[in-house]
Amino acid sequence: MPVTILAYHGVTDKASTGIENFQGKHLTAEEFERQMRALKEQAGLLSLRDLVEAYAVGDDPDGVIVTFDDAYRNNVTVALPILERYQVPTTFFLSTGFIGTDRMFWVDEVEQAIDQTDAAVIDFTAAGLTCFALDTREARMLAVTEIKAHLKRVPEDEKNRLLALLKAAAMPRSGSVKSANYETMSWDDVRRLAESSIVELGGHTIDHAILSRLSEDQIREQVVRSKEQLEDETGCDITLFAYPNGGAADYTPASIEILKDSGYICACTTLPGVNTSETSVYELRRTMAGFCGEPFPFPLAPPAQARRS
Repeated sequence: MPVTILAYHGVTDKASTGIENFQGKHLTAEEFERQMRALKEQAGLLSLRDLVEAYAVGDDPDGVIVTFDDAYRNNVTVALPILERYQVPTTFFLSTGFIGTDRMFWVDEVEQAIDQTDAAVIDFTAAGLTCFALDTREARMLAVTEIKAHLKRVPEDEKNRLLALLKAAAMPRSGSVKSANYETMSWDDVRRLAESSIVELGGHTIDHAILSRLSEDQIREQVVRSKEQLEDETGCDITLFAYPNGGAADYTPASIEILKDSGYICACTTLPGVNTSETSVYELRRTMAGFCGEPFPFPLAPPAQARRS
């Protein structure tokens, strides 16, 4: 029987301005609650560990699993109360190098740089791209999309060099402030998650580094040290993992072997599809609900306002 694993990043109760969150990375609280209510009413809910244990003994369950990637603070302040209300088992995959810091994920830095600049043009020809006009909302969204896609394909050092060039060229306008949706968890937030009966924690590297861009020693550092940090801070046994970015080109057979050697019992990709007992537990498929327009794959009741009209 198939199992659908849903992947989320954030749930927000803040209104976005400019192009911030234009790709739907952070669902509204109202929409997320609608989805969790639908899962509670319609689906068999599983934890990720339930699935791995079932596959290990040859069982083939049917159901839905909820996961979150990265470590956005709104996972705790907005999403967790909804998940607890509907008793939805959830795995949170955390990038430990952002926890308790002011660091932003680099994809958010790209979005913020383009969103908050008064520059009319960003010249990215040095990266083999183009000069991006920023005179319309649509042009800014295109620039963010193409720059992020390019930076995901290059080695880590080159990505950091080009990101620095971008931020230097796109100086923020006066009065710009960091969106609340970019804020990451504190360690107290992580411990709050760990205390919840519906939550399991998993690794997502230290720096959200794409494993296929790293040497084997660097992969080992990212997956082992992040595991140790989470275990030291929470007392939890960290054995679940999700690949940063998670596409087919973002991990390697060597990285899978390192995960196994490090004590991880499974790993989630962002490759689309459902899972059966034939699926490798180190290449579990996930559906990116809401992100970049991906639809929620189950029937939803209409919003409350629409039902009243």
